[in-house]
Amino acid sequence: MLSSIRGVRLTTAVQQYPRLLTSLNTMKKYSSLADTVQSESGTYPQLLITKKNVAEIKSEPAAVPTASDLKPGEVLCKVDQVALTSNNVTYAVTGAPNLFNYWGFFPSGQDDKYGMVPVWGYADVTASSNPDVAVGERLYGFYPLAGHCVLQADRITAKGFRDAAPHRQKLNAIYNQYVRSHVPTADSPVSPKKHSSTEHLNSIMRPMFTTSFLLDDFLWQCSEDAPEDTSKVNVSDAIKSARVDSQNKENNATSVGVIDTYIISSASSKTGYGTAFLMHSNRESRKGAYKIIGLTSQPNVQFVESLGIYDQVLTYDQVDQLPSKETTAIYADFSGNAKLRAKIHNYYQDNLKKDVVIGVTDFTNQGSAKGLPGARAEAFFAPSAALKRQQEWGVEGLTNKIEDNLAQFVEFSKPHVDVTVVKGEENIRKLWTDMVEWKVSPQQGFIAQF
Repeated sequence: MLSSIRGVRLTTAVQQYPRLLTSLNTMKKYSSLADTVQSESGTYPQLLITKKNVAEIKSEPAAVPTASDLKPGEVLCKVDQVALTSNNVTYAVTGAPNLFNYWGFFPSGQDDKYGMVPVWGYADVTASSNPDVAVGERLYGFYPLAGHCVLQADRITAKGFRDAAPHRQKLNAIYNQYVRSHVPTADSPVSPKKHSSTEHLNSIMRPMFTTSFLLDDFLWQCSEDAPEDTSKVNVSDAIKSARVDSQNKENNATSVGVIDTYIISSASSKTGYGTAFLMHSNRESRKGAYKIIGLTSQPNVQFVESLGIYDQVLTYDQVDQLPSKETTAIYADFSGNAKLRAKIHNYYQDNLKKDVVIGVTDFTNQGSAKGLPGARAEAFFAPSAALKRQQEWGVEGLTNKIEDNLAQFVEFSKPHVDVTVVKGEENIRKLWTDMVEWKVSPQQGFIAQF
């Protein structure tokens, strides 16, 4: 018995060795530069992305506002740790005003050429001119890839507030919400979870899983098998007053009939396998007979298979091995690769009932989808889906559903994600370029600290 246990342990260790080596090399790579670079006194770093070539990134110092600089109601936040994922690359690629306008959240001051990409994570309040927000509070939300930012706290509750900065009111309201992760007290001046693995995984997984949840819900609504939603309508004041601009188009959830196959590209991406996780987890309760197919690059096949949530994993060159072209399919496109889209459309023809574009991880191979057989490609905008469900389930109802599923997904993800904390602006710049150029492993999760 002991020898067999030792054998299992040895086998496991051998299997894990390549992953361990990758993690060690990753940590070494992003700590090779000085990771304790300090900005000049009174300044903070802000990382600027070249809009016409998002792989180009530079760092510039900016003056840290003082308490006397703050207008009534404003709070100064020191951005502490944020996640960097393929999601942020998508924000940069689709940041233009005629697309999703992610560049609009945090103007760079050089907006004709450079933008500040938004990121999700934690910041600490270091100065406040708002009587309802205390210095020392720790906030989770949407921040610039920079050392500091100023928020206009409004509609403050025990759980959080929204940023009422004038330039953000024309942008989607879902990104303007900030969660009070910790409010300091005499007994607990600093969050006990600060810099914990819980915070790391929450920063990495939460924003992407929210998209996964909304996408899974949307795609299931498109199936003839989905029951009619009889949830009580409960429109909150926040939703009634939310401004939805022309970008916030209604997602078309019209039923397209029974679906046999769901195809997910960039199956190794966290948003991609978050969607597959939900499809897999919900299949029995939905009494669905559908298959979940993951498409990925050759180096990522083993990782995607190890997740155990795809019925079949194929490389991008194996489209001809997809389930029978006589069956019905929906394509959830996280890559934006035009050549891959054409292959899938030409394979399924009119049996491709929906082509939903969620992200752009492969921004080098974009192109037109015009003239392809099958369903017309359509963009999925998560904030639109969120507003729809908030109107139907209420804000708290939607939040609770996401949180319940998120807890399960985080537990599922722990064995599959190796978190690396990247410190210092030079290392963060290197990481960003590697992410844009697809040089990071899907098993890696990155936390950037200034």
